[in-house]
Amino acid sequence: MRNMKKLTDMQIDVLGEIGNIGSGNAATALSELLGHPINIDVPEVIIMDYDNVMEMLGGPEEIISAVLEELSGDLNGIMLFIQEKDFVETVLSSLMQKPIDDFSEMDEMDKSAIVEVGNILMASYMNAVGDMTGLHVDNGVPSHTVNMAGAILTVPLISVAETYDYVVLIRANFLVEDNSVSSNIFMVLDMDSLNKMLDQLGVGMD
Repeated sequence: MRNMKKLTDMQIDVLGEIGNIGSGNAATALSELLGHPINIDVPEVIIMDYDNVMEMLGGPEEIISAVLEELSGDLNGIMLFIQEKDFVETVLSSLMQKPIDDFSEMDEMDKSAIVEVGNILMASYMNAVGDMTGLHVDNGVPSHTVNMAGAILTVPLISVAETYDYVVLIRANFLVEDNSVSSNIFMVLDMDSLNKMLDQLGVGMD
């Protein structure tokens, strides 16, 4: 298989199931971290071209918060956790008792908390992959930044565009104390890793 556009409906459904299980794991982990019951809508799994990612985030000048991790082991690629302001506000209000009105108000402790949340949520998705495939995946050391979407996405995504032909977006809405907050996680695997994962799930290419 050369690129994501050739995935069958069954293969896309399997990726969707990983999104479902991973989101359930993420909701449980977030609930334990925040000390509040967390409900979650049925997540949406979208196969995207690179050109559509920026538009989905509101354009290249939209200010966003992001946590990036490299994946290694049996699967190679990157995960990028994009947090919109409502997610950051809710998490920091619960964890740090410090509501914020703008990303610029985040100090180093706030950023560390967001990194830890991002690390936990992304690990939840990769644990779902490992449980379903039997593959071992290592999540790298997370890094965090607040910047314009164009600046954040250019380095991790464009730098691998020649190798990785697609982006898998797992979008979920968490209900935290009556507040609905959105979570956007991008998973980008190289094509060998994607084929390996689909083979292990029983829906590989003939």
